[in-house]
Parts: sequence; C-alpha cells; structure tokens
Amino acid sequence: MRPLQRLVCALDHLRREKRKRSPRGEGLELVRAVRTVGRFLRWVAIGVLALLLGAVSLYENLVKIFGWLNQPK
Repeated sequence: MRPLQRLVCALDHLRREKRKRSPRGEGLELVRAVRTVGRFLRWVAIGVLALLLGAVSLYENLVKIFGWLNQPK
C-alpha cells in the first residue's frame, strides 16, 4: 500500500472507533448536519428574494426609461 492510502485507512479506522465509543456522537453529527443545511437553505432563500427584487426593480426602471424615450416631442 502507498503511504497516502495507509494514512487514509488509519484515519478511517480511527473515525470508526470513535463512533463505536460514542453513540451520542452520531446524533450530534446529525444535528450539526441539519443546522448546516438550514443555514445553506436560508442563504438560498435570501439570494432568490434578492434576485427577484432586483429583477422587478430593473423592469420598473427600464419601463420608465422607455417611457421617457418614447415621449412625443
């Protein structure tokens, strides 16, 4: 085995041993994962709202500009 593979196997083994010793560790990992996904989805929602508001604002201002340009002289 290559040294890098050996290191990866050793780290994987340590991770498994740690999980065996701590049954609550899996619950904490689940909570941490849910919080991370929640934060991500919150920023996705904020981004979508920002894009929506930006598009509406751009549309309104383009309508105003075209209205000014098409005024009868």
